[in-house]
Amino acid sequence: MPQVLITGASGGIGQAVANVATRHDWEPICVGRSLDKLRGQLPGFHHVETDVTDESQVKMLFDDLEAGSRLPSALIHCVGSTLISPLDRVSAEQYAETIKINLTSAFMVSAH
Repeated sequence: MPQVLITGASGGIGQAVANVATRHDWEPICVGRSLDKLRGQLPGFHHVETDVTDESQVKMLFDDLEAGSRLPSALIHCVGSTLISPLDRVSAEQYAETIKINLTSAFMVSAH
């Protein structure tokens, strides 16, 4: 059975994708920042706690997957955050965090 790595799996889109994947004979590897949240929202799935904005954690994730012969055939990146605020009220730190969550995370997992 092919495996699919789903990042942001504890969110609504990630959960839906994991459920659809199983109906199409894919085995989801569900990644999120909270193992408890993943277990509560996606019982019976393979869960991995990883912050995909952190390069060292992403490297460890892929090293562990490879060591366990669980390298996925596909990636579905569902990590994301929305900052709803007028631009003149957004700090440089808020902007950087939004870019880190939405763009850096995609780069980190895609680069492996």
